[in-house]
Formats: sequence, C-alpha cells, structure tokens
Amino acid sequence: MQAAGVSADVFSFNALIQSFCRMKKIEKAKKLLVTMLMMGLDPDNYTYGAFVKAFYESGRFDEVIGMFLSMEAKGCFPDPYTCNFVLESLVRKGYLADARDIVKRCNRRGSETDNRWYSNHLSAVVELLSANATEHQTVYPFL
Repeated sequence: MQAAGVSADVFSFNALIQSFCRMKKIEKAKKLLVTMLMMGLDPDNYTYGAFVKAFYESGRFDEVIGMFLSMEAKGCFPDPYTCNFVLESLVRKGYLADARDIVKRCNRRGSETDNRWYSNHLSAVVELLSANATEHQTVYPFL
C-alpha cells in the first residue's frame, strides 16, 4: 500500500485484520494490530470486534475476555454481538459474577445483550450452577 503512495488508516487496517481473522490467521492479524499501534492509529470497535469473534471461534476464551477489557480501557464499547461473545466466554470459563457484571456494564452503555443470549445460554448457566461451580478468580488481571 505504502509503495503505491497510499497511507494506511484505521479502515484499511480493519479490512486486513478482519480478513485474517476470518481466515483463522489470528497471529498475522495480531501483528497488524501491533503495526497499527506503532503507527499511532487507535483500534476501534470493528478492530476489537474482529479479534473477539476470532478468539471466540477458536476457543480462546481468555483472550476474548482480555480483548474486551482492552477494548473498554481504550474507550470502545461493544455492540450486542460482541457482548454475546464475551458473555459466552465468561460463562464457559465459569466466571459467573463477571458475566453478570458485563451484562450490567453493557446495558448501561446501551449495548444491551439480546434475548437470544439468555435463551441460548441459560442451559449452560444452569449446568454450571447445578454442578456447584465455584466462582473463579475475576478476569480483571487481564488488563
């Protein structure tokens, strides 16, 4: 791009990052994120959302949670779609208190989780609770 005289911006990085994430080439997407940051470009909701979805689909739930926390720390707030991936990851890891907290935080910011999430994941929550699952450490150390 730069050789052709075109400067990279957040939109072009997002297109590349989303493409790599869809192709399951997450490590290449992460390198692009580092390059983006080194160029002084700030990731936005689309950047973070691409990583959240890719990590979720790869079963990398801790990284979903970490990316969400980074997203919030940078002042980006997830849409309901991204909130659903984060909530599902928290439930799968057994972080139920954190899942409740995320629901409240998302709802306060207008990124309300949809009814689909509750119906799709109610059985997972019931299973965790009925198995006497203990609350794990909070996810805040990922910041």
